[in-house]
Amino acid sequence: MKKERVICDKRQFNKREAKAALNILKDSNKPWRKESRYYHCPLCNSWHLTSKEMGQGKIQEIKLINEDQWLKLLSKDIDHL
Repeated sequence: MKKERVICDKRQFNKREAKAALNILKDSNKPWRKESRYYHCPLCNSWHLTSKEMGQGKIQEIKLINEDQWLKLLSKDIDHL
């Protein structure tokens, strides 16, 4: 059985789903839900909801690699499956 690899442990949406989920939460009667916006996550290439205003979140450093390094990483992942 293949093991799924999850890069990001947050709930993942496409942009349309994130917008709809945010609208549903804003209209809900659950005061503990404070989500106020959605944002794109470059780590998992999905969209997440957050209660933080722009600029309040942690800045995640993304290490850029060249194509050769990327192919080497991919081949290591494939070898482990």
